[in-house]
Amino acid sequence: MILRLSQQLARKVKVPHLSQLPAAEDPLTDWSAHVFNVSRTQYILISNTYSLYSTVMFSRGMKDTHELIVGALVAIRDTMEEDGLLSAYMQRIVPASGVVQFGKAFSRSVTGSVNELIATATLFMADDDLSPYDAGQRLNDILLSILAGPDGKPYGKPREAMRELIDNRH
Repeated sequence: MILRLSQQLARKVKVPHLSQLPAAEDPLTDWSAHVFNVSRTQYILISNTYSLYSTVMFSRGMKDTHELIVGALVAIRDTMEEDGLLSAYMQRIVPASGVVQFGKAFSRSVTGSVNELIATATLFMADDDLSPYDAGQRLNDILLSILAGPDGKPYGKPREAMRELIDNRH
């Protein structure tokens, strides 16, 4: 499993050096994580690097990589279970979570989309007073141009993109 960390999150969990890692063999096991603040509280956005399927969790207590990995796996599992995707989590993500590699952001386009997700999550949580979990659920239904479909649609939704990743297992 790959967790691609922002520099700020890498410092927080004490990862001294982030490598440029190639894409994970299974796209379901490649995730990007970034830290952000809303009203003086710190959160972590965890997004699948390919589908941008996301979850938001509290950053409090995340002092090392072990705590980050455990917290991220729980948050991903809870979100996928809510969407009826628990079997994919159990069959593909759990087995890969035995060895977690930390790397740099995958590409500028993914980083830009993640920044857009962070801005949207911040609005949901500050203006709509949503919990981190509920904000993450709503993020999975927003339209993103990076997820433009092969069918000519100019935008796609992270939840639909994640289901396609699961269905199109290579």
